[in-house]
Amino acid sequence: MTIRAFVDSNNDGAFNSGESYNKTIDQIYTGLLKLVKESRIIQGSGSAVATNDSTFSTTPKKPGVGNIIEYRITYTNISSVPIGSNNATMSATGIIITENGNSPNNHWTKDNDGNGTVDTSHVFNTAIDSAGIVTYLNLAAAVTDAIGVNITIYLDTIAGPLQPGQSGTFSFQRKVN
Repeated sequence: MTIRAFVDSNNDGAFNSGESYNKTIDQIYTGLLKLVKESRIIQGSGSAVATNDSTFSTTPKKPGVGNIIEYRITYTNISSVPIGSNNATMSATGIIITENGNSPNNHWTKDNDGNGTVDTSHVFNTAIDSAGIVTYLNLAAAVTDAIGVNITIYLDTIAGPLQPGQSGTFSFQRKVN
């Protein structure tokens, strides 16, 4: 499943060739860990949010200036719980989720409309994973989570191991400028 968020330059509500976009493809990695990235729109100081955009899903959303995009990444160890004796448990360890707003498939820290301002800004105190530690980066330098700090990369280091069937969520919010 692919999530596509885009800058709707002609306000037709549809993605068109030539419009800047963020494309995320959900995949299963190494047959053990499944990642699903969803988003929803929160009104914030912007216009009212369409009902279908206010619920977490993988479908494209259309935020307006002042709205907040909340991203949620669910990670699940999809290996089977061992049955019987002498079977190995496939636990996932060393999990680090990197969400880079400057990567080719993201656009949330870029100036796609050329107005001199990045399209979204970090919402203070919203990058959360109860099972992990979130590190904030501006380009490659570590920074603190503070109002007005430009966060371009989130690193979520999950305390492990993640046992078969276990899952967790990492979420963060970006305000549309």
